[in-house]
Amino acid sequence: SSMILRNKFRAFFADACQQTLFRYEEMVFILLLGVSIGVRFWLAPRVIDWNDDIAQNQLLARFIAFNYQWITFGPGNSGLGLFYPPYIYYLFALLRRIHDSYLFVVSIIFIANIISGLFLYKLTRILGGKKYALYATSLFLVSLPMIRASVSSWTANLMLPASIITIAFVVFEFKRDTYRHPMLIMLILIASFITTIHYGTILNLLFISWLII
Repeated sequence: SSMILRNKFRAFFADACQQTLFRYEEMVFILLLGVSIGVRFWLAPRVIDWNDDIAQNQLLARFIAFNYQWITFGPGNSGLGLFYPPYIYYLFALLRRIHDSYLFVVSIIFIANIISGLFLYKLTRILGGKKYALYATSLFLVSLPMIRASVSSWTANLMLPASIITIAFVVFEFKRDTYRHPMLIMLILIASFITTIHYGTILNLLFISWLII
């Protein structure tokens, strides 16, 4: 009977430790998220990005939104010598129609980055465990380059939250007991669509191909 009591005590102690560790990790993540949001609000007026590419994108977006004109090609890539499709202009035009303010556009990007931090935590927790999830999330949420990217409408920066969320949904789908092929196909199409906005996101397709194989 003493052996049974000892085993029950060990099981209870192990379960209590596991629950405490889980609460600790959740508290650390919530703290990171709070610090990240606070730092972003504090630094946003100082680090909101603005350059010639952003000015061109916003000017064309307002032109589409309020002059009802169609544009058939998007930003140019001098390195590759080609033009992207104009999807990004129409996305900005939609935001401008909702509220004609660059601050509103940046606010939407800000929120998208915070949401992608939540997805990154869940994604890395599935792929690497809780410890790596906290490491990856801390680097993403509180690093200065990521903070700057979260208040920038430069095309390359916009692809980061879109890529994280898309890959996360692919992994979530694979974690299901019976994943749905139509959903997986749709996610792959979304990932392919993202690569037409910026060539750097072609790595998304490589990673998703590795998951499938």
